[in-house]
Amino acid sequence: MPDDWNEGEPLEWRKRSLRSRLRRWHFVVPSILFVLLLLSAVGYRHWQLSRVADIGDPFPVSEVLIPIPDEENAFLLFKEAFALRIEVADEDSSQFFAQQRDGWDSTATLL
Repeated sequence: MPDDWNEGEPLEWRKRSLRSRLRRWHFVVPSILFVLLLLSAVGYRHWQLSRVADIGDPFPVSEVLIPIPDEENAFLLFKEAFALRIEVADEDSSQFFAQQRDGWDSTATLL
């Protein structure tokens, strides 16, 4: 093929057909839109993180932990109440739930 060229004349570019040019844009436009979608998602995430306030360094927990006196400690009362708890038998709980499901009888003396 190089023998067919005239060395004194400039090369002529053949103009691409309209279909060929449009086919190229059918790939380029969705590609650009996809890249813009990815960049907007990353940009939105960065913008959301930039709006979070800086709260500084965490405080030292060892300085905050102090012993609670027994008269102010509610956990001791909870422990006493838990010791007084009684287990409900399965029959009683099933009877309770059956009455709750069917409706309360105003004249019932059980439960």
